[in-house]
Amino acid sequence: MVEEKLVVYPIRFFIDEFFINDILKDKKKAIEVIQKLSKIHFNSRYYQREHNLILDESFKNAIYDKEIRGHALVGAMHPIPPPDFLKEETIFESKVIRCCIDLASKKPYQVFILTSEEQAKKYIENEHYKNDKVRQVISFVYGESAINLINVIFRVGQ
Repeated sequence: MVEEKLVVYPIRFFIDEFFINDILKDKKKAIEVIQKLSKIHFNSRYYQREHNLILDESFKNAIYDKEIRGHALVGAMHPIPPPDFLKEETIFESKVIRCCIDLASKKPYQVFILTSEEQAKKYIENEHYKNDKVRQVISFVYGESAINLINVIFRVGQ
């Protein structure tokens, strides 16, 4: 059996259902993206099998009534319940951003949220994203830019 080397990636990914819905529009591309995210997720030195995160509720929405099954995505991302400090938060965008602020306090101190163009606008307008320090450690990426970023990060591990 060949042992995979663990990689220190320069960023972490936080994924939402809107990104998953976007990539599923092209099944062939979706398979390729999910495979690359799986490799990143599995080979992360500091966060093996927890490198790419998604909120439980977003994960459930992503697989609800879709052709993709949850186990196909679990290899590429780790569904998490909202942390305790978010239990009372009702605004989805606030949950994601606040969760990412917490993630960005740990190595590698940079989080990219994989989302859709429409959802990125909602995140950017959220009150928790107004702080310049937050904007330095959390970014949004969607569409071809998201796929290109996944490809770049994937190549770090090659």
